[in-house]
Amino acid sequence: MKTNKYNFNKYSLLLVLGFIFFSSCNKEVETAVSKGDSQVMVSLASFEFEDADVSNEGENQSRSNGLSAKTQTLAYGKDMKMEVTLERDSSSMNNAPRPRGMKAAAVTKPLEKGVQYRLLVYNENGTLNTSKIYTYGNEQKDDPILLDAGKTYTFVAFSINDKKSVPMVSGEENLSTATIPDVKTALMYFYKELKLVDGVNLLNIVLKHKFSAVTTSLNMNPNMTGAITEITSPMFTPTSSAASLKLSNGTLTYGAKSTAGITFPKLPVGGLRYIKSEQTFIISPNTTTAKLNFGKLIIDDEPKSNYSIENIKFVPGARYNLNITFQACTKDVTGAQGLNWDFPYETDWYGRTYITKDGKRYYRGDVIDMTITAPAADYGFVFDITELDNSMNMELNNVTMAKQEIQFEKGASSPQNIRFKDGSYFQGVNVENGKTVPAIYNLRGAKATPMVKVVISKLGEVRLFASKENNGPLYELELFNGNTFNKFEWNKTGQNVVKITQKVDQKTVLKGYGSGKTKIPCSK
Repeated sequence: MKTNKYNFNKYSLLLVLGFIFFSSCNKEVETAVSKGDSQVMVSLASFEFEDADVSNEGENQSRSNGLSAKTQTLAYGKDMKMEVTLERDSSSMNNAPRPRGMKAAAVTKPLEKGVQYRLLVYNENGTLNTSKIYTYGNEQKDDPILLDAGKTYTFVAFSINDKKSVPMVSGEENLSTATIPDVKTALMYFYKELKLVDGVNLLNIVLKHKFSAVTTSLNMNPNMTGAITEITSPMFTPTSSAASLKLSNGTLTYGAKSTAGITFPKLPVGGLRYIKSEQTFIISPNTTTAKLNFGKLIIDDEPKSNYSIENIKFVPGARYNLNITFQACTKDVTGAQGLNWDFPYETDWYGRTYITKDGKRYYRGDVIDMTITAPAADYGFVFDITELDNSMNMELNNVTMAKQEIQFEKGASSPQNIRFKDGSYFQGVNVENGKTVPAIYNLRGAKATPMVKVVISKLGEVRLFASKENNGPLYELELFNGNTFNKFEWNKTGQNVVKITQKVDQKTVLKGYGSGKTKIPCSK
């Protein structure tokens, strides 16, 4: 019996000691977990411009008459009009079709390296725990934030997209009073409540823009002549001078009414036919009555002062493209006269290549032509080409359009001497996407979508446009490699003789339509 009692006491003692040891270890683990044993690693993934339900937006737009993802045609003088389209910038959105009423994904893009942002961490009772400034791209160099596992914290981040500074926070010691006052530039914001676990917690920050942003472009329809020669004091109204952000819920309080100036590149001498502004931030609540005003605008020698585009719709946090395309109202002074050359080449006994036109042989280097007589017209001449192989030129009232034959093909009998103004080449790289622009003889167009357009202005100036794909949009061209345009003398009161010429170079093709143009009042 003694032995059993001794063994029992011995085992009881061991059991008690083990329990005490286990409790002690467990208490140490619990204490470690609850006191600073949670590490928060910060990663800034991107920033977003919010996208809205486009279908619902369209319905709202029809009720409010605000511009949004729709085109309005507005008058710019009696014989000129413009198409104004305000559309959401969807350059990064998934373009897959969505069911009606479904919200599209937000527009997400990476932030530029070096931008600073501040992170504030608030305890469960709303008091400030940590405030830290990060530099995007260098987060891996920062030590993790040590917090308590098992507790819920509120993380607030913000940035003004600046590499040198972040704004100060008023009343930051308590989340309920924390406010970023009087922000006058881009403002991005992030809010997240997170219950931490033991070990490493990754905080992925996605900053969302609080102000709307718009990029404005002015463009001239290819059928127009002239250029954009003056843009003075362009601005959006009304906006606010600044806004204050409440950190606890992201709401904005707007300041005094003001304007938002638009910055365009400086216009060169002679102007431009297309110009795009820098991004303009609009500090404003939801509106359908915003207005774009130009102090002065001159398009194709047509000046306008204090010209406005009204009823523009902006939603805070969204990014827009405002596209304005000018178009002159014209009519043909004669019916469009067609050209339909398509001559295969043959080889004679001596190995020389030639084509046969109207029963006559034309050898390589010979010139064939067609003459179009145009009555007096006050807005020049337009020739739309739907198929070309592989060069051409023109004469107007005995003046040659270009000093040399305009050669579109690379590796032809004469050097290529025309290219796109953006630096792209036929049979060369398309700078827009890195692909190859087809050879001119492999492109096709139609009367409504020509592959090459020749525009002779009312002042005798020449501009050429071409597509990079079949029936595609037109891009302006320029001569190079020693070739230049001459200036025509366009007859506004008498007859004009237009001669279209082409040098024979094996297969010879030129199809298109040409006519003189005169201005008419725009229909309402």
